[in-house]
Amino acid sequence: DLGGAQRRAKGIKSSSSGAASAMLASQGLTGMIGFGAFADVGPVAAAAAPSSSSSSGFGAMTTAPTSVRGIRSGVGAAATVTAAAPTVAATAAAFTKFYEGDDSELRQNLNKAVKRDKVTRLRALKQLQTIFKDRPRPVIVAALPHFIYCFKILHSDNDRRVRESAARTLGVLAVTIKKAFSKALRSVALPWWCSMNDPAREVASTAKRAFFEAFPAEKPGKQAEVSAFCADALVRGVAANLKLKEEDLREPTDARKGDTAQRHARLIGSSIRVLSSVLLMTDDATASELLSDNAQLQDLLSKTVWKHCASSIPDIRAACYRLAYNLCARACLVRFVTVHLKAIAKPLLKGGFRDDAGLNQRSMWDAVLSVLHVAVSGSSSGSSRTGSTAVLWDTHLKSHRKSIFPSLFQSAREGFYGSGSVAYPSMLP
Repeated sequence: DLGGAQRRAKGIKSSSSGAASAMLASQGLTGMIGFGAFADVGPVAAAAAPSSSSSSGFGAMTTAPTSVRGIRSGVGAAATVTAAAPTVAATAAAFTKFYEGDDSELRQNLNKAVKRDKVTRLRALKQLQTIFKDRPRPVIVAALPHFIYCFKILHSDNDRRVRESAARTLGVLAVTIKKAFSKALRSVALPWWCSMNDPAREVASTAKRAFFEAFPAEKPGKQAEVSAFCADALVRGVAANLKLKEEDLREPTDARKGDTAQRHARLIGSSIRVLSSVLLMTDDATASELLSDNAQLQDLLSKTVWKHCASSIPDIRAACYRLAYNLCARACLVRFVTVHLKAIAKPLLKGGFRDDAGLNQRSMWDAVLSVLHVAVSGSSSGSSRTGSTAVLWDTHLKSHRKSIFPSLFQSAREGFYGSGSVAYPSMLP
């Protein structure tokens, strides 16, 4: 053998399956090493390692499961691939989050739901809707953690049809196994609320319909109770989302240049609207308590959010206007606006008067007039009053007149970008 002679001359030994088998046997390992060797690694690790999932329901689902490519981690739409777990035990523990039942059709469609191809995703989601309706409840409960993992990926898809179908499938799942789903509610709250506040009307309406079907309005206070239950998790998720940059959301499937920017803009806008939803859906007592006790929410509403009034994305600016309007619309929240009037009014006026998007003019003027009304009338309880718009101007905004008035006058010269019927009456005393 010429090749063998050359290898022996260079001191290189040929690979030998027999030698490999002998080495494994000497270390107490037997059997063939391949993909099949890991087939039972999940249940073994689950039985060997202590687990809290048995006592805490589906609470452990907040950790994203491991894939062959690595561990996907992130908040909301941010799901980036990091290094794989260093040990087989850690990897096996994460694998237990995937569906491990005997229903091959269910497993296959759960895997297809997160494939890169959009058509494959849509077909898999449609199949899952049928499966969730037909299969016995124990089978669906076993697949719940896996689908929540899928939904956290799908809700940030740039294809509107995929997001809409994912929300519809989530609704079917929530209605079918209400008790088990309620235990996992916090782990899916942020992507669900983001879907309910998606800029695409079809997605938002589908996600809201799924929520209303899972928690019908016929049960008094149920929706407010659910919102209060998820409020802290939602605030933490929104705070994390607003810190994300475009590069944090880049996906391997982003073929076009603007795909990542589109995903980032949608995430920021929907996250700001989530804050509005939390404050509107909870009752007065819960909203007041949340705003007074949650330091992270206070920081968001007094500093972080209003920086986005100067965003180049019209939808993000519109989300800020709607939040400002909603803060002023509820009597239990007006005092917060009064205390943080400078932090809210300054970026709102500066950014709002520069807004050249005609579709934003109505919401912008609603927000501006609501904040000015709070400045004039003070809190609804009458215990604290700011006096008049003159006091507001002298106290908070006089030093910024050079940036506010020119923006307003320029907008007026442009005819308020086709929205004069809204803007001109709003400027009258």
